[in-house]
Amino acid sequence: MRLQRIDQLGGARSRAVQFVIDESALYRPIGGHAVLVDQLEHLLTVAALRPSFTVQVLPQGIKAHPGLAASTLYRAAGQRAVFVESLTSSEITTRPDDVAAYSSAWDRLLSLALPPDRSLDLIDATRETLCRRPWASP
Repeated sequence: MRLQRIDQLGGARSRAVQFVIDESALYRPIGGHAVLVDQLEHLLTVAALRPSFTVQVLPQGIKAHPGLAASTLYRAAGQRAVFVESLTSSEITTRPDDVAAYSSAWDRLLSLALPPDRSLDLIDATRETLCRRPWASP
């Protein structure tokens, strides 16, 4: 479902879509190393083909930060909403105080993340390193 939601978000070429990814996710081979390489290649491809798609990497070494809470901030049709996920539930809120708090947290997260060009360079360098490593079969 998340893949479909991301594809739908990125499908509208005029709609700006911005993601922040924790650097540790670039090295976590969930599904295996080949899957990780494919995911990194996909990020690079989407970023190259869709100028409205921005990805930034939150570098390792950042201590507590607002990205530790699973949430998504949406802006559509002039209205802002927050989608908050937890292990057992999810909620969409448009309450102004909630939206303001998450907007502030998002701005802080963007200020901590690498700029988009450096983020893509890091993703590409990680992908290249993974491609050169001989991984043992499970």
